[in-house]
Amino acid sequence: MIIDEMDANRFSGYFDWIGTGNASGREYFRGTYDLQTRRLSIQGYRLDNPRGNIGLGSYQAILNMNGNDFTSGRWSGGGVWEATRQN
Repeated sequence: MIIDEMDANRFSGYFDWIGTGNASGREYFRGTYDLQTRRLSIQGYRLDNPRGNIGLGSYQAILNMNGNDFTSGRWSGGGVWEATRQN
């Protein structure tokens, strides 16, 4: 996930997806974060070069107290989602 614009509790950016087989593409998103509830909400709005089972998704999650890991979350969209955090 690359965040390229941030304003208060709103942000936007993109995911570069690489899936099994030839599935790949870039999904652009907009999101919000509530500091009090630690709720993260992300909504995909555009795909570039989608191949395979890549589709727009909707993501909801709660971040831990440190703000660096998810304590719970859900995803809706095509395929199976897995993320790896890179420092």
